[in-house]
Amino acid sequence: SKFPSEAECEKTIEGFWDEIKAVCPKASVQKVGLPSPEEIEKLICEAAASELVEEAATKEVCKLLASKFPSEAECEKTIEGFWDEIKAVCPKASVQKVGLPSPEEIEQLICEAAASEL
Repeated sequence: SKFPSEAECEKTIEGFWDEIKAVCPKASVQKVGLPSPEEIEKLICEAAASELVEEAATKEVCKLLASKFPSEAECEKTIEGFWDEIKAVCPKASVQKVGLPSPEEIEQLICEAAASEL
């Protein structure tokens, strides 16, 4: 485990969401129609299925959170661990998806998920 407790993990992830929301366009953060938990899970699992998406998203997240980690390598290692955990709970069909979302679609999905606070 990468965190001493579940509470510490949740606090860290909540901080990540706050930083992500801070860089999202205001329209995304103020979105009224929220995706269902099933839609969010499906979209995240589809993104996790692509190594290219995983790599790009990891680099972008680490750019946003550079001040939170002692090195870029440590950030990437932590975020890659999150991807592994996500893929472990995704249905196998999602993990084998071929089509890739665009970087703009990924940003929109992440901003929408950050805005939902489910």
